[in-house]
Amino acid sequence: MQEELPWRDSMRPVRLGPFDARLLLFVLPATFFPSWWTVGAVVLAWLAFRAVEARGYRPPAALRAVRRALAGERRALHRRRMRSALDYGRS
Repeated sequence: MQEELPWRDSMRPVRLGPFDARLLLFVLPATFFPSWWTVGAVVLAWLAFRAVEARGYRPPAALRAVRRALAGERRALHRRRMRSALDYGRS
């Protein structure tokens, strides 16, 4: 008795063919207001999404990695005391 469990696919990223669905945020304005800068924004967004996926990240995870890199190794504990960042074995 094989039962389909569609809820297991609920965490998969939404894709429209080979493209991430978040690219639509850039494609829709370019279709309604076509100009060179909107087409350029679509191409830059597409290249950024491809570069992120080539490194094995999804866009939310890539934003977390950038935020982690910008935050640095030292974290504020109190106003005068600092602590180093905790590492749980993930990078």
